[in-house]
Amino acid sequence: MCTGLPPVPVALSGSGRGLVRDRSRRWPGRRREESVMTNETMVTIQGWIGNEPSLRMVGGAAVANFRVGATPRRFKQSTGEWVDGQTQWYGVSAWRALAENAEHSLAKGDPVLIHGRLNHRTYINKQGVEVVALEIEATTIGHDLTRGTSRFRRVVRSAETPARTTPEPPDFGPTVYPPEDPYVGQATENPPTPDDTEEAA
Repeated sequence: MCTGLPPVPVALSGSGRGLVRDRSRRWPGRRREESVMTNETMVTIQGWIGNEPSLRMVGGAAVANFRVGATPRRFKQSTGEWVDGQTQWYGVSAWRALAENAEHSLAKGDPVLIHGRLNHRTYINKQGVEVVALEIEATTIGHDLTRGTSRFRRVVRSAETPARTTPEPPDFGPTVYPPEDPYVGQATENPPTPDDTEEAA
């Protein structure tokens, strides 16, 4: 349908996948659209913290860093046993309030669930070998409650905001886990440590 209006010029913001059309370049008063990446790789991993989380300030924002080792398990039909696969290590970063809460809540050896954006970088290790490191910018972090218990405590960051009280949860007695995987629900005596893999630069 012809409207009699001149064609609107179309420009592309950003590069690669996830481009957004920008129709504001020629017409004053129009709100320019920001480029949005729609093809980020979001992952969720289950693993163990390999070192004590560290907290520092970057550009006025808090950031916490630690490593998580994830070991896949599969059932071996020939032996009727569960077998551990190779441990994969991830560098995890958390920002702002999540960083502060993680630093106060997590410790080396804790079983955790991490959800966030997966990235990778390459570096040369001490042996002169190029290594690809997998890193996750976490958006959600929590304890893995199949391995034990945890108690949530709400953080009140403003002195004027009253703390909310959390009622005591009901006592349902001891948890009974299915026998298929005896590893679930049991604390491990030897969780993976960063020494099992190449040390990050």
